[in-house]
Amino acid sequence: MAPLAWLLACSSNPPPVGQNGPTGGPTAVPSGAASSEASPNASASAAAGGSSAQLAASGAPSAQPAAGGSEPSAGGNSSFVAHIEEAKAAQDLGPAHAKLLQIAKLSPKTHKSLLKSFLWKGVSECKDTKLVDVQPAPGILGAPGGKGAKVRSEVYDHLKAAGALAKQRGLSIEVLSGHMTIKDAVNEWNEAILDKALALIKLAPPADQKEKSFAGEARKALGTEGPKTWGESACDVGRTAGWSVKVQLVTLDASGARGSVLVKGGPDSDKFTPDAFESTYWDKKKGKNYRTLTEIMSAGSFVRQCSDAALFMTSPKTDGSWRCKEDTESWDPPNRPIPAWQ
Repeated sequence: MAPLAWLLACSSNPPPVGQNGPTGGPTAVPSGAASSEASPNASASAAAGGSSAQLAASGAPSAQPAAGGSEPSAGGNSSFVAHIEEAKAAQDLGPAHAKLLQIAKLSPKTHKSLLKSFLWKGVSECKDTKLVDVQPAPGILGAPGGKGAKVRSEVYDHLKAAGALAKQRGLSIEVLSGHMTIKDAVNEWNEAILDKALALIKLAPPADQKEKSFAGEARKALGTEGPKTWGESACDVGRTAGWSVKVQLVTLDASGARGSVLVKGGPDSDKFTPDAFESTYWDKKKGKNYRTLTEIMSAGSFVRQCSDAALFMTSPKTDGSWRCKEDTESWDPPNRPIPAWQ
């Protein structure tokens, strides 16, 4: 899901197009239903092992050096996030620190690069964000286990519009998450990139593990710059501002009870890469459920993130094309018509 420009929900004074990255902070932009913005991996599964963390939003997959290439600068600190210090890594990373230590043993250069450029800590939070609880409504189910999502009131109104279409189709939108704190978004990012880096290291020959850094390749696989691009708009756009949601598309049985999951939206939600997106999402058979969810969410003026099948953000206007968005770009060509067979 470079600064990410997220299309914002309709309101008398809609927030600026902004940015919210993989962990829900500012960087990624949803895409799909009538606009665009997105995140990582090929056909419903993250590259090289996939990440365990549910990426909130994601930045455009700007070219990142492959394993062994030069790493980007460590810039990107803002009033909301800062790089962690090695001496305080255990404190800032919490349980995820064990993964960093494992990486240090397997690939010292990856460990060094992660600390220099890719691991973060939250230093402040958004203030006075007005949120409402997502309540069950026609075509809308709350998150399993009673973990209710919170969003802007405008977003909830958009969800109800999407839910109305879902109900007509005998389906329902299960809203898993909405607003995310800066701290939680940063933790999600850190865990995601550690998981991805560790998976890539384990796939590499022993000699490469020691001689190359896989940090940049892991970042590229996630499809976003993460907290590096979270600027002062963190409280105006994306998940950290309550403008986007992570959902699942589920069936309903004859009694109206929850049935099977057609599109996953949890930590293992289906991810795409630019190379695999076309052959998966737009494949007549393989992408049917993804496109159905996009169509339903577009009824509520939501835009899907290109890299994540289940991450959507509200948009004040739609172009009717279902073009997804990743950062400020789309992986779909302009003016693409919706296929007749859809």
